[in-house]
Amino acid sequence: MLLIILCVGLLPFGFASINTTCLSADEGNALNEIGRKLGKDWDFEGRLCCDWEYPSNDTYENNVRCNCDRSNSTTCNVIAVSLKGQSLQGILPLEFVNLRFLEIIDLTRNYLSGTIPPQWGSMEHLRNISLIGNRLNGSIPKELGNISTLQTLTVEDNMMSGIIPEELGNLSSIERLFFNSNFFTGELPASFAKLTTMKEFRIGGNNFSGKIPDFIGQWRSLESLRIQASGLEGPIPSNITLLESLTDLRISDLRGRDTPIPPISSTTRFKNLILRSCNLIGQLPESLAPQNLKVLDFSFNKLNGSIPPGFAELNRTDFIYLTGNLLSGRVPNWMLTIGDDM
Repeated sequence: MLLIILCVGLLPFGFASINTTCLSADEGNALNEIGRKLGKDWDFEGRLCCDWEYPSNDTYENNVRCNCDRSNSTTCNVIAVSLKGQSLQGILPLEFVNLRFLEIIDLTRNYLSGTIPPQWGSMEHLRNISLIGNRLNGSIPKELGNISTLQTLTVEDNMMSGIIPEELGNLSSIERLFFNSNFFTGELPASFAKLTTMKEFRIGGNNFSGKIPDFIGQWRSLESLRIQASGLEGPIPSNITLLESLTDLRISDLRGRDTPIPPISSTTRFKNLILRSCNLIGQLPESLAPQNLKVLDFSFNKLNGSIPPGFAELNRTDFIYLTGNLLSGRVPNWMLTIGDDM
């Protein structure tokens, strides 16, 4: 594919204007080495300017973006490298650290192997590290905890292992941590109690130990929590189900003793409420907020009693799963009219 790179400043509506500020030789050489390790045929030689974007979608990106507007700067600086869904093979380049103003590394859904370089922890402007769906192994470097600007760290669907380092509790700006579908072990670090900016947390499909920590209930901004087949034990802390910003709660396959369903606030606007195979006992809750609920799953627990009359308000819920319990009584008429989604 012919790649023509111009030094441009992007304007609204897709127009571009020539900009005399160009990529520095150091950053051009760094991009060359990054491209070599990722199997790209880049050739900057320190002379070309940067900023190119090919058409992209949810599964594919081939973009490098720069900022040419820094005050007192005579060169452009690379701020984002997004190479998503390109079947790239190779290792994660250490040379990203030579892009001093880099904010985004997105190498989602490739075939990259090896480990995350500890040296990445020295990048002072990094906001997003997305490495979903590769073949990475090894542990998460503790040095990543030094990146105070980091908002997103996603390593799901790899072959990583080891314990989660305590130092990640220093990520004062973090909003998304995705560790799911790996081989991580050990307990979640107590230092995570400090991650009060957290919005999305996913750890399913691992081999963690210990109980679901109470400190998750301190994450007042939390919107999505996914702890499915994580290896953790119950019970589900009651302060989690009362988080008012939480709309997506998915917990399954907990180890440990039988416990009652945790309290569920009628003001919490769940879209997905999945508590599947969590050793829950007792009766179904009398009331749930039905306005936005799309999926309700209490299957494979030890719940007894009948289906509460208040559940009739869930007649617009897309899916309700109650199988594998000890429920009794008649099936309500409104459930019979809904049909296959019940």
